[in-house]
Amino acid sequence: MKIGVLGVLKNHFNTLYNDNTKKISVLDVFLFYIAPVLVVYPSYKYKLILSKDFYNLSITFFGIFIALLLNIEVAIFAIFTRKWKNNSDENGEKFSERNKLISEVDSNISYLVLVCFFALFFCLAVFGVSSIKDSYNSWYASCVLIYFYGHFGLTLLMIIKRSHALFQREYRES
Repeated sequence: MKIGVLGVLKNHFNTLYNDNTKKISVLDVFLFYIAPVLVVYPSYKYKLILSKDFYNLSITFFGIFIALLLNIEVAIFAIFTRKWKNNSDENGEKFSERNKLISEVDSNISYLVLVCFFALFFCLAVFGVSSIKDSYNSWYASCVLIYFYGHFGLTLLMIIKRSHALFQREYRES
Protein backbone atom coordinates (compact mmCIF):
# COMPACT_ATOMS: atom_id res chain seq x y z
CA MET A 1 0.00 0.00 0.00
CA LYS A 2 1.38 3.38 -0.99
CA ILE A 3 0.35 5.15 2.21
CA GLY A 4 0.75 2.32 4.72
CA VAL A 5 2.76 3.52 7.68
CA LEU A 6 2.77 0.39 9.84
CA GLY A 7 6.27 -0.49 8.61
CA VAL A 8 7.57 2.89 9.75
CA LEU A 9 5.94 2.41 13.17
CA LYS A 10 7.30 -1.13 13.52
CA ASN A 11 10.82 -0.17 12.42
CA HIS A 12 10.92 2.74 14.86
CA PHE A 13 9.63 0.63 17.74
CA ASN A 14 12.30 -1.97 16.97
CA THR A 15 15.00 0.66 17.54
CA LEU A 16 13.94 0.97 21.18
CA TYR A 17 16.00 -2.00 22.30
CA ASN A 18 18.54 -2.62 25.01
CA ASP A 19 21.99 -2.93 23.42
CA ASN A 20 23.04 -5.66 25.86
CA THR A 21 19.97 -7.92 25.71
CA LYS A 22 18.86 -7.03 22.15
CA LYS A 23 15.27 -6.97 23.45
CA ILE A 24 12.80 -4.08 23.53
CA SER A 25 13.76 -1.77 26.40
CA VAL A 26 10.89 -1.20 28.81
CA LEU A 27 12.69 1.90 30.04
CA ASP A 28 12.83 3.35 26.52
CA VAL A 29 9.16 2.58 25.89
CA PHE A 30 8.32 4.26 29.21
CA LEU A 31 10.50 7.27 28.41
CA PHE A 32 9.13 7.89 24.92
CA TYR A 33 5.47 6.97 25.37
CA ILE A 34 4.52 7.18 29.06
CA ALA A 35 6.71 10.07 30.25
CA PRO A 36 4.91 12.56 27.97
CA VAL A 37 1.67 11.59 29.74
CA LEU A 38 3.27 12.75 32.99
CA VAL A 39 3.89 16.14 31.35
CA VAL A 40 0.27 16.25 30.23
CA TYR A 41 -1.12 15.47 33.68
CA PRO A 42 -0.87 19.02 35.14
CA SER A 43 -2.61 20.46 32.09
CA TYR A 44 -5.31 17.81 32.44
CA LYS A 45 -5.71 18.38 36.16
CA TYR A 46 -5.93 22.17 35.87
CA LYS A 47 -7.84 22.10 32.56
CA LEU A 48 -5.27 24.18 30.69
CA ILE A 49 -6.65 25.51 27.43
CA LEU A 50 -4.25 26.49 24.66
CA SER A 51 -5.20 29.47 22.54
CA LYS A 52 -6.18 29.33 18.89
CA ASP A 53 -2.94 31.20 18.12
CA PHE A 54 -0.94 28.42 19.75
CA TYR A 55 -2.51 25.90 17.36
CA ASN A 56 -1.70 28.22 14.47
CA LEU A 57 1.92 28.43 15.63
CA SER A 58 2.01 24.64 16.02
CA ILE A 59 0.87 24.18 12.42
CA THR A 60 3.89 26.20 11.30
CA PHE A 61 6.22 24.44 13.75
CA PHE A 62 5.30 20.91 12.69
CA GLY A 63 5.24 21.85 9.00
CA ILE A 64 8.76 23.25 9.16
CA PHE A 65 10.03 20.20 11.03
CA ILE A 66 8.57 17.86 8.41
CA ALA A 67 10.66 19.63 5.76
CA LEU A 68 13.80 19.71 7.94
CA LEU A 69 13.55 16.04 8.86
CA LEU A 70 13.06 15.00 5.25
CA ASN A 71 16.22 16.97 4.35
CA ILE A 72 18.13 15.15 7.08
CA GLU A 73 16.98 11.84 5.61
CA VAL A 74 18.44 12.88 2.26
CA ALA A 75 21.78 13.70 3.93
CA ILE A 76 21.79 10.36 5.70
CA PHE A 77 21.00 8.59 2.43
CA ALA A 78 24.06 10.29 0.93
CA ILE A 79 26.18 8.78 3.71
CA PHE A 80 24.60 5.39 3.14
CA THR A 81 25.41 5.40 -0.57
CA ARG A 82 28.99 6.59 -0.07
CA LYS A 83 31.49 3.95 -1.20
CA TRP A 84 34.32 2.91 1.07
CA LYS A 85 37.79 2.91 -0.46
CA ASN A 86 39.07 -0.26 1.25
CA ASN A 87 36.73 -3.22 1.72
CA SER A 88 38.88 -5.23 4.14
CA ASP A 89 37.28 -7.42 6.82
CA GLU A 90 37.83 -4.66 9.39
CA ASN A 91 35.99 -2.18 7.21
CA GLY A 92 33.28 -4.79 6.58
CA GLU A 93 32.45 -4.88 10.29
CA LYS A 94 32.55 -1.08 10.53
CA PHE A 95 30.40 -0.89 7.40
CA SER A 96 27.84 -3.23 8.95
CA GLU A 97 27.73 -1.20 12.20
CA ARG A 98 27.44 2.01 10.22
CA ASN A 99 24.58 0.70 8.12
CA LYS A 100 22.75 -0.51 11.21
CA LEU A 101 23.05 2.93 12.79
CA ILE A 102 21.98 4.62 9.55
CA SER A 103 18.96 2.33 9.33
CA GLU A 104 17.95 3.08 12.92
CA VAL A 105 18.35 6.84 12.48
CA ASP A 106 16.32 6.67 9.28
CA SER A 107 13.58 4.71 11.07
CA ASN A 108 13.52 7.28 13.88
CA ILE A 109 13.42 10.23 11.49
CA SER A 110 10.67 8.65 9.39
CA TYR A 111 8.70 8.03 12.57
CA LEU A 112 9.18 11.62 13.71
CA VAL A 113 7.98 12.85 10.31
CA LEU A 114 4.81 10.82 10.92
CA VAL A 115 4.43 12.30 14.41
CA CYS A 116 4.77 15.79 12.90
CA PHE A 117 2.30 14.89 10.15
CA PHE A 118 -0.36 13.70 12.60
CA ALA A 119 0.28 16.61 14.96
CA LEU A 120 0.02 19.03 12.04
CA PHE A 121 -3.34 17.64 10.93
CA PHE A 122 -4.57 17.52 14.52
CA CYS A 123 -3.71 21.22 14.90
CA LEU A 124 -5.32 22.01 11.56
CA ALA A 125 -8.52 20.29 12.69
CA VAL A 126 -8.63 22.06 16.05
CA PHE A 127 -7.75 25.39 14.46
CA GLY A 128 -10.38 24.88 11.77
CA VAL A 129 -13.11 23.97 14.26
CA SER A 130 -12.18 26.90 16.51
CA SER A 131 -12.35 29.22 13.48
CA ILE A 132 -15.89 28.06 12.75
CA LYS A 133 -17.06 27.98 16.36
CA ASP A 134 -15.60 30.91 18.28
CA SER A 135 -16.61 29.34 21.57
CA TYR A 136 -14.81 26.04 20.85
CA ASN A 137 -11.91 25.55 23.21
CA SER A 138 -11.18 22.08 24.49
CA TRP A 139 -8.76 21.21 27.24
CA TYR A 140 -8.75 17.65 25.85
CA ALA A 141 -7.29 19.01 22.62
CA SER A 142 -4.73 20.94 24.65
CA CYS A 143 -3.69 17.74 26.43
CA VAL A 144 -3.27 15.91 23.13
CA LEU A 145 -1.12 18.68 21.68
CA ILE A 146 1.04 18.84 24.81
CA TYR A 147 1.54 15.07 24.52
CA PHE A 148 2.57 15.51 20.87
CA TYR A 149 5.14 18.14 21.89
CA GLY A 150 6.53 15.99 24.72
CA HIS A 151 6.81 12.90 22.54
CA PHE A 152 8.24 14.96 19.69
CA GLY A 153 10.90 16.50 21.94
CA LEU A 154 12.07 13.20 23.41
CA THR A 155 12.19 11.49 20.02
CA LEU A 156 14.07 14.43 18.54
CA LEU A 157 16.67 14.17 21.33
CA MET A 158 17.17 10.49 20.46
CA ILE A 159 17.63 11.37 16.78
CA ILE A 160 20.11 14.12 17.64
CA LYS A 161 22.15 11.68 19.74
CA ARG A 162 22.16 8.98 17.06
CA SER A 163 22.85 11.42 14.22
CA HIS A 164 25.72 12.89 16.19
CA ALA A 165 27.21 9.42 16.69
CA LEU A 166 26.77 8.65 13.00
CA PHE A 167 28.35 11.87 11.77
CA GLN A 168 31.21 11.68 14.29
CA ARG A 169 32.00 8.19 13.03
CA GLU A 170 31.97 9.47 9.44
CA TYR A 171 34.31 12.34 10.32
CA ARG A 172 36.77 10.00 12.06
CA GLU A 173 36.81 7.52 9.18
CA SER A 174 37.00 9.90 6.25
